[in-house]
Amino acid sequence: MLIQNDSKLQTFSQTENSQPIKEGGTYSANIKEILPNNEALIQIKGEERVVKIEGNVPQSGKVTLQMMDMKQKPPVAKVVMNESPSASHSSSPSFPDGLKQAVKLLQDQKTPITRDMLHQLKTYFEKSPGTIEQKLETIAKMVAKKLDFTPAQIKAVHEALQGKPLGHVLHELVENELFTNQHERIKDVTIELIRQAEQASTQSSQSDLQSLISQAMKQVRTAPDIASVIQLIKESDWLSISRTTIDEAIRKAEQFLEAGKELAARQELAAALNGMAVEAPAEEQEAMYRIQSEALTALPIESRNFIVTTVTKKLSQAALDFKVVKRELANALQTTESVIKQMPLQARPSLEAAIKQLDHAILKSDFMLYTDMGTEKKLLQASSQLHEARKLLAKGEFSRASEIVHQVKTTVDRLIFQPSDVRVKHFVAKEMLQLDQPTLSKQIAHVLEEPLQLLRQEPTPRHALEYLRSLGMMHDSDLAHRLVAGGETNENLKNLLMKLAQTEANHSLGQKAEQALQHVTGQQLMSKADSSGLQTMLFSLPILLKDQVENVKVFMKSNSANQKMDWENCSLYFLLETKKMGDVGIMLTAVNRTLSLTFKNDTHGFKERIEPLVDKAKERLEEIGYQIGTMQFSALTTQAEPEKQSEKVKQPAFTERGYDFSV
Repeated sequence: MLIQNDSKLQTFSQTENSQPIKEGGTYSANIKEILPNNEALIQIKGEERVVKIEGNVPQSGKVTLQMMDMKQKPPVAKVVMNESPSASHSSSPSFPDGLKQAVKLLQDQKTPITRDMLHQLKTYFEKSPGTIEQKLETIAKMVAKKLDFTPAQIKAVHEALQGKPLGHVLHELVENELFTNQHERIKDVTIELIRQAEQASTQSSQSDLQSLISQAMKQVRTAPDIASVIQLIKESDWLSISRTTIDEAIRKAEQFLEAGKELAARQELAAALNGMAVEAPAEEQEAMYRIQSEALTALPIESRNFIVTTVTKKLSQAALDFKVVKRELANALQTTESVIKQMPLQARPSLEAAIKQLDHAILKSDFMLYTDMGTEKKLLQASSQLHEARKLLAKGEFSRASEIVHQVKTTVDRLIFQPSDVRVKHFVAKEMLQLDQPTLSKQIAHVLEEPLQLLRQEPTPRHALEYLRSLGMMHDSDLAHRLVAGGETNENLKNLLMKLAQTEANHSLGQKAEQALQHVTGQQLMSKADSSGLQTMLFSLPILLKDQVENVKVFMKSNSANQKMDWENCSLYFLLETKKMGDVGIMLTAVNRTLSLTFKNDTHGFKERIEPLVDKAKERLEEIGYQIGTMQFSALTTQAEPEKQSEKVKQPAFTERGYDFSV
């Protein structure tokens, strides 16, 4: 995939005269003669036509017409802008600077122009803050995203592109709400929760092992071909905990079988498996995490009840969900492996289903919010491996594809649900906050701080996704999903900002909330799905660097299909604002999973300071399936020509074809 990054705002080509006149299009025309019934003879695109004009008909001169109905005889048109010399002379002072450029940009992109749109653009250029270049950039981005030019959307996109960074706006909003963790007393309880969770997970694994051993013993007793059973036991990874014992039993069983003593071989295997079996409980009970009473004595009664009823239930459900997903995924992979071996040409649908199931578990399963980083990393690696298997399958390399699927199944079989103490602690703190009935400002501070802290402590892909969700970037889709599927709607920044803007509408707090709300909405609009097959996304996000809220701009670009971006072939550009090193630009371009990285900064010694961090980043990227190609370091500000004064690089702009980080 060719990744382009244009260096200037796109200048769109003029419409060719040979192109036909289309309904809805806007064209320059010259009125040659006025005819009865609001008709006129006009010259348009080099030829004369008779059209019927809605409204007042200009007597002569140049006009801009929008073709309303090409099916009627004569076609119906509407005057958008009168360009006659007299009219132009009298009305030009009322046109704000930049409006004509905006109209030309819309015409070049074949965007229909209405009178209401012109009015909105005129108001935008006259009353909104910012330079003409910034406003034209805003309009260009809205055209590229095919957004409606309503006052609300113009305001939101302008705020996202040209306004204060979101982090700065939010800091002003909650600067008096110094959020402090008032629930340090739950630390010991959280540790106890983790201990109980690990115990329950171990018990669950033992229960699974018990079931597998029972199945193996049944095969030993009833399978007609004992040799195939021996081979199956040899390849079973779940027997690794007693490998020495079972290997000895297999060796003896094979000797008995060679001597024609099949019954003795079966007895030898059965005895070994029976020795591994654990005594099953008389009645299987639902897995629950119970906290020792000593850990709860320091908590108020309401908090104690909350811990027992809510947190333990949530972790128990997460463990059960993990077990179900693990079993279903293992079955899907087993089916895929069998189909590849038996009918390889028909294996693609089965493999696609397994990939979809695994990706859904990574991105949407609740248990992923609590499990440890190691498990998440293994699942990401498994997803990368399955994508590789899909490529091999398409090339006809069925043996290698089958081998990879088998490796992934082995990885899945060995997974154990181990809740992360960091993740559980953040969940407990979030839920305990609700017991205090916090103000909206404090809730906003919390919904901003908690995901940032969690992302810094455990920088994982799922945490990055949940951070975007907590900001409200997925508010509308999440709300729609909850309404259809049922369930509770989690509070996010956008939802809280809407509430604060309504309740404090007449105060400065409400105005700041409205500004932040416009910023979030603008980012949503600039990241909405594109129908062209080329997906672009823009984010301006607050992040924590050295306990300081800084800002990072992120631009993503990729081909898309079925509402999914191609992570193997994409480009990302990060622009970080830091106090110590100034602006730092990071460009990542992935082509067939091979990453090219470019780091940009003007600080002396930047390369030496950043290289240790780059090495760590390389390791993490390789762990999830990327390969590192070229790596470059360069200045963010280019050197000016000798006769010209050097100037600072502009803030990167987002063009239709890519990220503009030119001077």
